[in-house]
Amino acid sequence: MFNTGELANDVGSILDGNEAVKEGIINEIGGIHDALQALYKMIENKRNLQKQKIQRKKETKYTAVKKESLNNTGESSPLGAN
Repeated sequence: MFNTGELANDVGSILDGNEAVKEGIINEIGGIHDALQALYKMIENKRNLQKQKIQRKKETKYTAVKKESLNNTGESSPLGAN
């Protein structure tokens, strides 16, 4: 394959799967089953990230409410800050 600077001259290259991986055009080779498995994994990862974000928001909100509650009752917070 031509160098990046010579890419304009490289109009008709045909690469097989291994060459395409080597050149960084694709991540890996495989069939439709492999592609679907990779897609399902990406979807699962995205859902997990969304669940983590929601959980962090709930924890942050709970911490703020708990701190407010402690401040209103005059009790000390676990961290010693009122």
